[in-house]
Amino acid sequence: MCSNRLPKQSTLSDVAALAGVSAQTVSRVVNRTGVVAQETRARVEQAIAELGYRPNSVARSLVNRQSKTLGLIVTDFAQGFFPDTTRTIEREAAEHGYAVYMVTVSDDAQRIRTAFDRLRDDRFAGVIVNTSTAGYEIDLQRAASEGFPIVLVHEELAGVPAVIHWSGFRTGARMAVEHLISIGRRQIAFLATPNMTLIDQDKLTGYREALAEAQLPFDPSLVVKSPRDFQGGYVAMADLLLRHADVDACFVASDVRAVGVLRYLALHGIDVPGEIAIVAFGASTMASMVTPSLSTIRVPRRLIGQLAVQSLLEMLGGAPGTPRHVHQQPELVLGESSLAGRNLPTRLPTAAGLGPDRDGDRREAVPLQ
Repeated sequence: MCSNRLPKQSTLSDVAALAGVSAQTVSRVVNRTGVVAQETRARVEQAIAELGYRPNSVARSLVNRQSKTLGLIVTDFAQGFFPDTTRTIEREAAEHGYAVYMVTVSDDAQRIRTAFDRLRDDRFAGVIVNTSTAGYEIDLQRAASEGFPIVLVHEELAGVPAVIHWSGFRTGARMAVEHLISIGRRQIAFLATPNMTLIDQDKLTGYREALAEAQLPFDPSLVVKSPRDFQGGYVAMADLLLRHADVDACFVASDVRAVGVLRYLALHGIDVPGEIAIVAFGASTMASMVTPSLSTIRVPRRLIGQLAVQSLLEMLGGAPGTPRHVHQQPELVLGESSLAGRNLPTRLPTAAGLGPDRDGDRREAVPLQ
């Protein structure tokens, strides 16, 4: 939890006093209404910049019609989890007459801050943040204190009460590692993200719990931090094997990175799962489309997306933001990456194409031929 204290916020009256104009003039400049002389407008804008003033979004909504567009910030749309959750968010919002404008960003805090500021300045009704809040906590806290509706997904931040949290990351990680141990693996690595978000911390806890339960030692050097994309998984696996040639299994924090891991192992003639078994996290469409198919942990993406939109719409209706907890348990979906040669259930694309079926989470399980 972040305990940053917010500095005193400047008010419209502060801007008026500094610029030497009336509060009504400042209001006209901020809301782009009425006629204001160019010189006066310039003085007001300079005062706004000097004071770091931000208009209260609730007050502005009384002057301007409330937007029917919701903002969504995600870290990387290439990750299987984000497209599936985003589709649910878009469908849920559309059912209530809202459109969704999505911004994809890297893990860079400055880029996320810029994206968030743009969504606020463009007067979106509210924003769902489905990425780490590290590095721009005060921006979110300030916006929430001014009445701007924000829902965080899998993050916790003082002053931003609307949070959607799934407790299954820890349980799912433990389930993944327990499975690897059950097939005889002992040198099990964990591929996490560079900034170790709350989600990755939960996964690391589950990883360590499974090792401890099996009386296996925890080796910090087997925890490798890598970028969230395919290349991140590829490079992380190369680095890991340079330092630990005896690794016989790998728990990967996301499906997309696991695909990079599979690519590296295939190019270097390392058999999966014979020499190294893999279990990933997310149960995205790509997990069943690669060879070997991935063993992976299923996440209740649909329910998470629905609750995020419902929470934001409730705030737009005047309700206070509150935390929501998703209690659905994770599920291990077995694939060839940990149990080759068995009669395994797998998730296949729907007849309509490669996307998820209507509920966004499940597909028919059929045996491999």
